[in-house]
Amino acid sequence: MPPAGDVAAIVAIVAGAAFVQRLTGFGFALLAVPALSFVLPPATAVVLASLVSLPNTAITAVQLRHDVDRSLVRAFVGWCLVGMPFGLVILTAIPVRPFRILLGVVVALATVVIATGWRPERPRRSLDAALGVSSGVLSTSTGTNGPPIVLGLTTRGLRPDAFRATISVIFVVSNVASLVLFAARGLVTGEALALTAVAVVAVPAAAWLGQRAARRLADHHFRRLVVTLLFATAASTIAAGLRG
Repeated sequence: MPPAGDVAAIVAIVAGAAFVQRLTGFGFALLAVPALSFVLPPATAVVLASLVSLPNTAITAVQLRHDVDRSLVRAFVGWCLVGMPFGLVILTAIPVRPFRILLGVVVALATVVIATGWRPERPRRSLDAALGVSSGVLSTSTGTNGPPIVLGLTTRGLRPDAFRATISVIFVVSNVASLVLFAARGLVTGEALALTAVAVVAVPAAAWLGQRAARRLADHHFRRLVVTLLFATAASTIAAGLRG
């Protein structure tokens, strides 16, 4: 286990990311993984984020199971599975400095998309395939697999509950498949499981606070705050990679 100070930092990072996710509906891995990479090896940071986020996503998927668009789940999950082995190669082969630079660039690009509100004009199979494979690669390399799937689903005109339900099921399947690959490579260690058990305790309270805050303040203020925070996270992560 890391020193007590690092464990406290890990719990704080997970709680903060859970707060932001409940507040805005996005951003857990985009915030958690870069911050965790400062106190944990890259592989442990990605595995921990996957383990911690799985229960919350699974609960949402079960609660909204009647609103799931199963055809979209099958389409995107299939392509995600294609990309995952390539992401695992990146995670296990890349040193810490390049990992941080790659992670910072991914977060920065995702933040630009979130900030500008860019969306594809209409669904296309080729675009779905590219986004699905990209999500799979990101799932097992940086843990930040959400933005490609968000882009792919926004062209479908889904109702909010159908969108949340469908993306939650995709994320559950993607997370489980990623964790199976991580376990096969020996990355789901006793340390990662112990840290998950400690950190996940903070998630319910943080999510509850985020939900209460979301009811009181305007959404656009939160989105600006989160976009600013994501850009700062990306910049600090890239800078740390460049400094070594």
